[in-house]
Amino acid sequence: MHDALRGVPAKGLLPALMVMVVILVISQAVYIFGAKQSDLILQLAYDGERCQQSTDSDVLLVDHWQAVARGLDRLAFEFKPSIDARLQGYRPYSARHCEVLGQLAAQIQLQGAAEARAELFVLQADDVLSALHNRRQQRADFEVHTWLEDGRLYALLLPSAVD
Repeated sequence: MHDALRGVPAKGLLPALMVMVVILVISQAVYIFGAKQSDLILQLAYDGERCQQSTDSDVLLVDHWQAVARGLDRLAFEFKPSIDARLQGYRPYSARHCEVLGQLAAQIQLQGAAEARAELFVLQADDVLSALHNRRQQRADFEVHTWLEDGRLYALLLPSAVD
């Protein structure tokens, strides 16, 4: 038995362990929900880039949102296209399954006006991902917009405008 636990009655051990677990969970939640939301967005973008270069999943060529929904049949959630205004003017041209932030997600390549391209990722939102609702993060070569709809996290990656 560990020295720190000597003298602690066995019936008192469980509450002590439960308190330690609660403290650990709270500290992790503060870490994730606090300053590290931007890290989650960057991880999402990194995973997206890795997915784009991967050949693990078949790429579906699509020309409308219904084809995306039909083709992405392995998701743990029903795919629904977003009604968010940020997607106005974009249409899907390819889609595939992809692992993002540790879960199976939809990766959709979008085509906009004047050959503008973007990527959309759709994940089932949990407590951690829900904290990314209505976020925007700008980097040198891309910007990420995230929002929630119907229990799903949508992440739109746009290339930064070149001056």
